[in-house]
Amino acid sequence: MDHALPATKACNDLQLPQVTEKSAGTILVNLKRAENEHTARVAAANARVEAERAALEAARQSAVSAGAELEATLGAELEQDWQQKVLPLWQEIQRLNETAGVSSPEWSRQSVEAWTPSPAFIPAIQFGRVEVDLSAAGVPADPRFALPDPPKVSVPLSLTFPEQGSLVLETNDSGDAEVIGAMHNVLLRLLAGMPPGKLSLTLIDPVGLGENFAGFMHLADYEESLINRRIWTQREQIEERLAFLNEHIEKMIQMYLRNEYATITEYNAQAGSVAEKYHILVVADFPANFSDVAVKRLQSIVSSGARCGVFVLLHWDRRQTAPEGLVAEELRKNSVCLRR
Repeated sequence: MDHALPATKACNDLQLPQVTEKSAGTILVNLKRAENEHTARVAAANARVEAERAALEAARQSAVSAGAELEATLGAELEQDWQQKVLPLWQEIQRLNETAGVSSPEWSRQSVEAWTPSPAFIPAIQFGRVEVDLSAAGVPADPRFALPDPPKVSVPLSLTFPEQGSLVLETNDSGDAEVIGAMHNVLLRLLAGMPPGKLSLTLIDPVGLGENFAGFMHLADYEESLINRRIWTQREQIEERLAFLNEHIEKMIQMYLRNEYATITEYNAQAGSVAEKYHILVVADFPANFSDVAVKRLQSIVSSGARCGVFVLLHWDRRQTAPEGLVAEELRKNSVCLRR
């Protein structure tokens, strides 16, 4: 046995280099294969990434192109709207200012001295202005949408006849100097702009007892019918005067307008010297001394009076309890309404 062991060891020593060389060759083959497979996978992954990148870039370019096309289309539409809507509106504001300057010039000694009676009913009178600074809300920076004038706009507030010839001033107090002054301005504009003898005032002043319109009593020295003799203050008087105006409206509809004329303006256009008067109902501190009956008559006048030449100039003190039957929106929708 002792002689066999060295022989076995010698045999193993001879085989070991052969096994090692064979294993190394296998390992190298496997490594090469793995390297080739890795290279192929990396190339395939890179190809997929490049394809996806190219697809994304194409989609991005398409989206950018579509966005630019949409922006150009919308820009052209906006520019067209601007040209067709905003600029004509600006031109209309200019026209209104020019017209108001002629029909309702600023009160001055020169304008009073140059005044001459109007031969015809005026279509509108200015009683105030709305001042708007468009830059407060932001003005477009794009030169395509530049305003033709500075952004501070002054728009005349006017009563137009017969469509919007009534005015309601709503406050939370009695008629103060500002409110009564505004009413005086409207009345003076009407008197100055209407043909002589073609305006009749019904003045109601239940709280001021006539003081608010006392200056207009001078008109009675020349013609009582201009103010219907006096200023009315009492509940019964108010009901009576409103009943008279309602009867006048009925008369105009049944005897003059009938089914031939839509408004008194159309009738007067062909009536010449026999044209009907305009009637202005002037009320301070509504609803003081207005009964439920008077309120109903007032609403009837507001609803039906305009086409018959009967208009309302009314100050509404909202502190006072509204009479039963008053439909506030009915009063507002048929008038130019200003609230303070």
